[in-house]
Amino acid sequence: MATIEAYKQLRLCIRTHHDITRFIGYLESVMNPIAMMQLAIGVFNGCMMIFPAAYSDESGALLKVLVCAPAVSMQLLLYCVGAHSVWEQGELVSTAAYSCDWPDANISFQKALLLVMVRGQRPLTLTAGGIYPIQRGTFLSLLNAGYSYYAVLKNFAGR
Repeated sequence: MATIEAYKQLRLCIRTHHDITRFIGYLESVMNPIAMMQLAIGVFNGCMMIFPAAYSDESGALLKVLVCAPAVSMQLLLYCVGAHSVWEQGELVSTAAYSCDWPDANISFQKALLLVMVRGQRPLTLTAGGIYPIQRGTFLSLLNAGYSYYAVLKNFAGR
């Protein structure tokens, strides 16, 4: 009796994981160009915020940058942390399935569990433009890119 209930629960988990995977695919198709634009504009805004302040004689220029920088970086951080969370949770599906008490289960349960583990191996990633995976490390890469663009502009302005 317990194995029948466990099998029903596992089938529900498989359906739910399938629905989540389909939703991630839909979200990827809808948000893909928006995320690419948001990330590119965020880097551009960060660079264009720092560059004028570096050459400004105004005493409050640095304060303006310090006030605006969290707003610009927070937009990037929200995308990156949210997408990273989806990726992390997707990674845990296969581990959770393997960690259950499967050796004592019947063959149909083991086969269904194997299906969950195989599907869980496929990463649930969101990308920007279909080419750049969005994760927590992406946020740092974007900050570095913004600073690099600032350094290039500063180098050209110094000539």
